[in-house]
Amino acid sequence: MGRKLTNKLNVDNTDADYPNGRIKDDTGSNNGTPVDEDVYGDLHQTEERSREEARTYEADVTMDELPDSVLNDYQFYQARRKTQSVAELYKNGKFTEVFPNLGAVDFIYDCFVWQGELFVSDQGSNNVEVFSLFDGTALRTIGAATLTGAQQIQIIYSGAADGDYIYVQDDGAGDIKVYNIKTGGRINASEINTTIVNPISFQIDQANNRIYVLEAGNRVETFNLATAAHIPGESFGITAGGLDIALTPYRDRLYILYTAQTRAFTIPGVAVVAEDVTLTGGAAAFFHVVAEKMYVIENAPTEVFVYDIRRIAALPLEDVLNVLTGNILNLHIRNGVLYLCDQDSNDVLPIKSVNVQEYV
Repeated sequence: MGRKLTNKLNVDNTDADYPNGRIKDDTGSNNGTPVDEDVYGDLHQTEERSREEARTYEADVTMDELPDSVLNDYQFYQARRKTQSVAELYKNGKFTEVFPNLGAVDFIYDCFVWQGELFVSDQGSNNVEVFSLFDGTALRTIGAATLTGAQQIQIIYSGAADGDYIYVQDDGAGDIKVYNIKTGGRINASEINTTIVNPISFQIDQANNRIYVLEAGNRVETFNLATAAHIPGESFGITAGGLDIALTPYRDRLYILYTAQTRAFTIPGVAVVAEDVTLTGGAAAFFHVVAEKMYVIENAPTEVFVYDIRRIAALPLEDVLNVLTGNILNLHIRNGVLYLCDQDSNDVLPIKSVNVQEYV
C-alpha cells in the first residue's frame, strides 16, 4: 500500500489547489518537509516499477546509470510512457496480432503453443492442426484417423528423442488420447480410457505425476500420468455444474470453474480449501490459471476477466474487453502471450501485454 503526502511531517494542507498536500520549504529551523524515506520512498518505488513493467515487455528500457536528462531521453519518463502506451492499447482492444487465416481449421476448440509451433484442436475435422507459430504456415495434422472428437489439448515434455506428447480430449470416444507431436504416433499406454464417463476437461500436473479429469458425472477422476492408472483415493466428487479444471504448481492448487465462481482444492491428495473466487463478469465458459492470476472467459463468452488468486480479488484494469475478443471459446498462455481461440474466424488471436504472467 502507498503512503499519502498529506499525512507526512510538515506538509502544507491548507491550499485547495493541492488536495493531496504540498511540500513546504525549510527556512533553516526544520520547519519544512523532511528529505527522508517516508517522503520520497514511494516516489522512487513508482519509477522503478514503471521501469520493471517496461522491461517485461519487448520494448525494454535499459538504464545507463547516468543522470536522467535530455541527453539520455529521460529514461524513467520513457519507461513510464511505454508502460502506459502498452496498457492503453491492450485495454482498448487494439494491441493484437492476428495470425494469417488458419484456413485448415473448420471449428476451433482449443490451442497450445510449444517449441515454436501452434497446435489447434479442430472439432470440425476431429484432429489437431499444427502451424508455424511465426507465420501460420500449416505443418501437419495429428490424430486424423483415430480421433472421433477433438476438444481440449495439452502438451508435456516426454523425454522421448523423437518428440513430446500431446493429450487430446476425444469427446466422441469419451477418453483422452495421446500422440507424439512430431511423428503423430499414438501412445496407447498413456491414454486415459477407463473409469471416466463423458469427460468435460482435464489438467496435467507433470510435477506431481498426475492427470485430473473433470467428468460430467460431477467428479474429478485422478490418474497416474506415467502409467495412466486410476487413483481412487485422490478422486473426488464435486458440486454439479463444473465447466473447466486448471491448476498451478505455484500454489499446489486445483481449481474448478463454475458459471459464477471457482472452487479450490489442494493437490496432491485433494482437500477443499476456502479460496473460492466469485466471478464478476457473468456466465463463465473456460479459464486458465497461471502464476498468481486467473484468466476467465465470461459473458456468453465475449470477455476475459482477470483475478488475483493469491488475494482472491478481481483485477479490472487487466480485463480483456469484448471489443477485443469476439466469440472466444478457449484461451492459452505461453511465454507472456495470451492466445485466444476465436470461433468467429477459426483463428488464434495472440495478445502481448505487460500484465500476462506465466509460471516457470
